[in-house]
Amino acid sequence: MYPYIDFGIFQIPTYGCMVALGIVAFTLSTIYLFEKKGSFVKEQTDKLLLISLIGFLILGASAFVMNSVFHTIEDRKITIGGFTWLGGVLISFPISILIFEKYGKFTNLKGIQVFEYLMPGLIIAHCFGRIGCFLAGCCFGGPTDSFLGVSYPIYSEPFFCYPNDALTRSLPLWPTPLFEAGFELILYIVLMLTRRSTKEYGLEIYCFSYGVFRFFLEYLRADDRGSTFTIFSPSQIMSIILIIYGVVLIVFRNINRTKIYFK
Repeated sequence: MYPYIDFGIFQIPTYGCMVALGIVAFTLSTIYLFEKKGSFVKEQTDKLLLISLIGFLILGASAFVMNSVFHTIEDRKITIGGFTWLGGVLISFPISILIFEKYGKFTNLKGIQVFEYLMPGLIIAHCFGRIGCFLAGCCFGGPTDSFLGVSYPIYSEPFFCYPNDALTRSLPLWPTPLFEAGFELILYIVLMLTRRSTKEYGLEIYCFSYGVFRFFLEYLRADDRGSTFTIFSPSQIMSIILIIYGVVLIVFRNINRTKIYFK
C-alpha cells in the first residue's frame, strides 16, 4: 500500500495516477486498433474517442449510483458515495453501444462493431485502476496464511478491519486488487495477440471471462461492498448479469447472421 507520492510540499494520490495512466493506456490502445486494425483515418478516430469520453462519463456516473444503491440497501438509509466497476459496466456498455450506433454511422459499422475496438483498451485501463486500488488500500481481501498475503500499514482501512495482535499492521490479507489486475493484463494480452480471430467476440469473451472470474474472486474479498438481501454479494449478482449479457450477445449475433444468410 502506497497511497501518496510525496513531493515534500504536496502529495499526489497514487490511485489518481493509476487512473490517469489507465486513461492513457486506453487511448493509445484504442488509437492503435482504430487506425492500424480498423483503418480509420485520424478524423474518424478523434470523433470516436470523443464519443468514448461520453461513454466513460456514463460509466463513472453509473458506478457511483450503483454503489450508492447497494450501500443504501445495507445501511437501510440513503448512503451516497463510492464506485463499483461492474455497476458502471452493466449500465454504460449497452448505452454506449447505442450511442455508437447513432453517432458512429460515419464508420459504416454497427455500434457493437465499433465498441469491440474499445474492449482491449477498457480492460487495460481497469487493470491500472486495480493497481491503484491496491496502492490506496481499498478492495482488499480477507485474512490468509498464504505466502501471497499482504499486511497493510497502521491506520489504513484494512488495518481497522483486521488489525494484528500488536496493533501495528493488518493481518496478512489476500491482495485481491492485484489478482484482478493480473487477470485483466493476461486477458488484454490474449485479446491483442488473437485479434484476428477474436475481434468480433471481444465483448462476449470479456462478459464470460470477467464475469466468472469476478464471481469467484468475491469469495476472497472482505471490504464493504454493500448488500443485496441475498446470499450473494452485489458484485456476484452483477457478475451473473454480465454473463447473461454474453449469452444475449451470442444469440443476437447468431440471429443477425441467420437473417443475412436467408436474404
